[in-house]
Amino acid sequence: MSNKLIFILLATLTAVMALADNHLPRVYLEVSFWPKDYMRTEADFVDYVRDRENADVHVLGIRTRTGGSGSQITLTFYGHNEFEGQNDTLIYNIYANENGEAERSCGLANLKLGLLPYILQSSGAPELLIDIQRIETDSKHVTEIEDPWNGWVYKIGGRINMSGEESRTRFNTRDHIGAKWIGDAFKCEFSAHGEFDKRLDQLTDDRGTDAVDDDSTYQSVSTSSNYGFQYKAGWSLSDHWSFAVYTGIYGNSVQNIDRSMWINPALEYNLFPYSESTRRQFRIGTKIVPNYLEYVEETIYDKNKELLWSSEIEFDLRLMQPWGSVDAGVTLSTYLHDFSKNHARFYTHSNFKLWKGLSLNTQASISLIRNQLFLSKSGLDLADIYLERKAVATNYRYGMYMGLTYTFGSIYKTAVNQRFGYW
Repeated sequence: MSNKLIFILLATLTAVMALADNHLPRVYLEVSFWPKDYMRTEADFVDYVRDRENADVHVLGIRTRTGGSGSQITLTFYGHNEFEGQNDTLIYNIYANENGEAERSCGLANLKLGLLPYILQSSGAPELLIDIQRIETDSKHVTEIEDPWNGWVYKIGGRINMSGEESRTRFNTRDHIGAKWIGDAFKCEFSAHGEFDKRLDQLTDDRGTDAVDDDSTYQSVSTSSNYGFQYKAGWSLSDHWSFAVYTGIYGNSVQNIDRSMWINPALEYNLFPYSESTRRQFRIGTKIVPNYLEYVEETIYDKNKELLWSSEIEFDLRLMQPWGSVDAGVTLSTYLHDFSKNHARFYTHSNFKLWKGLSLNTQASISLIRNQLFLSKSGLDLADIYLERKAVATNYRYGMYMGLTYTFGSIYKTAVNQRFGYW
């Protein structure tokens, strides 16, 4: 009797476990530019989890700007657990003139399409009614497009900022214009900008009245400006090598530069094929730069104008993987007439998923500066420093950030409730 009872209990437990395992894939969405509430609501036939460690399918989205100011979206589906090793990639384009609803709908359609193979293999597939329909495709996206702009994209803009309080007023204006053409083997870009900044500072005495005429009072009007024009063109030499040319003109009153003109070639090698650039890059670039400068004031090296030659090498690593992302690099430059006049910059920005719900975010940069040949010989007074009218000599510049985030609790709560906004 006892053996029969044990057999019945085991059979019942096996049936219950099989029923409990009759589930649809658990999905973790890592697509920062998607409205996740919309996706979860419209594609509610799977279970969404808040950590990739609990997921059967991890969806990683990467957005890359296209030549027409649109976007190319790369969705990578990583299978885990029973789908281990079953990975897939979908790529679709968003055109610049498409509205938000069209972008959301296209993303939703590709999400459903990418999840379909996993759903069909899951034990919960019989619970779904799958309706496959042919999409009415706009013929203008299928046939060759007649482009009146011949692939060129233009941008023009400007802004005016005003701010103030009782003792100070600030006015700033900036205008810019640009044009670019991007193809698979060649790209080029023109850009120009101008900026003007005016600042009025006035101190008052303890009685609250204007005390401009008093010897202990202070009033200052400060102005600064900068402008620039740049053209750059790049050619693809192979799946790993590229060549570019840069030229332009630039001026900045704060940096004591009345006019700076340059033209320089550049060579770049990518350790990984450029076709994988949405997921990983390790680029090594180098350039030689002849730069003609005219200064606003005589420099600390008794120069009013000069021709300087410099060289630069850059290392840049970018990774976007299921475990997180890394963007780190080093830029080294030096003047060729004096190697002691150099500049080094180190930077990193990373996000690591350390454990279930635990992530580490870091951002840091440090510059070692030995190349401020443009500094004015006339020196600085307190007003120049306080109002940032002139550049200040420095040997370094740094900044850093580090943070840990831990999320815990239910992994299955996917209800959407927009009352009183997003909490």
